[in-house]
Amino acid sequence: MNNKAVVIREKGCIRVETIPFSPLPSDYIRAKVYRAGICGTDIELFNGTIPYLKTGKIFYPIIPGHEWAGKVVEVGSKVKNFKKGDKVTGELHLGCGFCDNCKQGKYNVCLNIKRIGIGDLPGALASYLQLPENM
Repeated sequence: MNNKAVVIREKGCIRVETIPFSPLPSDYIRAKVYRAGICGTDIELFNGTIPYLKTGKIFYPIIPGHEWAGKVVEVGSKVKNFKKGDKVTGELHLGCGFCDNCKQGKYNVCLNIKRIGIGDLPGALASYLQLPENM
């Protein structure tokens, strides 16, 4: 199983590359991506105008894409709420679950937030995507 992905190597430089799979963590799912959208954030990543690049919060290379739909093809050993064949879509924000904001249900303003397709976690402009079950 090959994972082809769109990779923004640097400002204005985008390629389709084969990306090796990393081992699937026990609390993650792997999904086959059937549809992915391109939004303004992805354009900012390509153009190099997203503020996170200027502040040093994220770096190239980046696999963009956070609007997607697909089907589960593999589940980690500790995954409880998904099974192979489930149709899924994901959330952009991954909260830590431990900070005060997360405990109040405000994971989108988590103090340790990670975002899919915006430099923290590989995005959905790929054949397959690995995400934590809670995302």
